[in-house]
Amino acid sequence: MTIATHQSIRAGQDTPTAATHDPAWATAYDCGNGSVKLIINSAEIRIPSYIQPILFPLRDVPATGFVEYLDGDRADLISRKWVGGISAYHLNPTTLTRVVDSRSSKIELGLQLLLSALTELPHRDQWHFALIASIHDAQAMGERMGKSLKGTHRVKLGTQLSTVTIDVIRVLEEGAAAIVEHRSELDLSGQNLIYDFGNGTLALSMFGAKGKLLDRQIFPGGVETLIDAIARNLDTRKQLSEEGDRHLIHSAIERKDFLYSKRSGWNFRSVYEAEIKPWVVSNLAPVIKAASKWEMADAHLAIGGGSQLPLISQLLAARGISAVSDGVWANARGMYKLAHAKAEATQP
Repeated sequence: MTIATHQSIRAGQDTPTAATHDPAWATAYDCGNGSVKLIINSAEIRIPSYIQPILFPLRDVPATGFVEYLDGDRADLISRKWVGGISAYHLNPTTLTRVVDSRSSKIELGLQLLLSALTELPHRDQWHFALIASIHDAQAMGERMGKSLKGTHRVKLGTQLSTVTIDVIRVLEEGAAAIVEHRSELDLSGQNLIYDFGNGTLALSMFGAKGKLLDRQIFPGGVETLIDAIARNLDTRKQLSEEGDRHLIHSAIERKDFLYSKRSGWNFRSVYEAEIKPWVVSNLAPVIKAASKWEMADAHLAIGGGSQLPLISQLLAARGISAVSDGVWANARGMYKLAHAKAEATQP
C-alpha cells in the first residue's frame, strides 16, 4: 500500500550530510495520497501524507515533521507552522489533514510534506534540489504542481534554520517513471502496460516503443476505499463500538498481521477478507476490463500499494499481470534515475 506505519529511511552511500554548499542534488518527489516518497542523492524517505497545522504553541517540538515557513517564494505560507508525517497523527489523529481527502491536496500540501520529509535527514543550512515530481493527472495539474514546489524557501526544520531551493525539472504522470525502474522486465521496442493501484486513484498507462506514453486512463477509488469499508464494517463497529481508525487499519494491512492495535489485540483478517471481494469488483475489475483492449501489450506490470495487498498479487498473476516487488517505490525510483541522468548530462 501507499502508507507508511512510521517514517522510513533507506540511506545509500551518498546520504546528504551537513555540508553547506553543493551543486543541486538529483531528487525525486512522489507525493502520494497515502505516503510521500522522497529520494535525495540515494537517500530514500517515506512518511504518511498527513499534515497538522499548528495554531498554538507546542509543548515540545516533535522529533520529526515540524516546519515553520519564515520567508520565500510561497507567500501564502509565510509565518505558518505545521507538522507532517507520522508526527501529525501522533499529535492529534482526529484533526489532521490527509492528502487523500481532496483531489487538489497534492498541490496544496505538496511543498509542506516535502519540507516535513526533510526533517528525517541530518540538518543542512542549505538544500538545493534538481527535482522531478509526479501527480495523478500531470497533463491537467502538472504546471500548478511545479509552481507550488519551485523557488527558494527559508524555513525552520525542527529547531534549526535552513534555506531550501527547488528547481523543478519536470512533473510526470504518476506511475509513468516505473517503466524506467523496471526496464529490464519490459520490451522497450514493443508495448508495455503499467497498472498503478494507488491509495486514492487507479491508473492505466500504455507505453509504446522507446518508452513513449501513448495513452493513460485514470479511475476513481483506490486502496483508501477498501480501508474505509473495513472501518465502517459492522463487525468492526461491534468490536470497537465505533468506526475503525483508518491509519491503524492501513498500517496493520501493510504489516500483513491484521492486528488493529496491541491494546485491543483484535485481528481483523476476516473483515479484510470479507471486504476485499467487493473492493475488487468495484475497483480493480473496471481497470482490468478497460485494459483488455491492450491485450497485445508485451508486458503487463502492476505497481502502487494496491498491487501489494494480501491476496491481490495472486489475483493479478492469474490474469497475466505481474506485481513488482517494490510497488510503492517503483515510481519514485524511476523518477530519481531520470533526475540523476539529467544532472549528469548538465554537468560541465
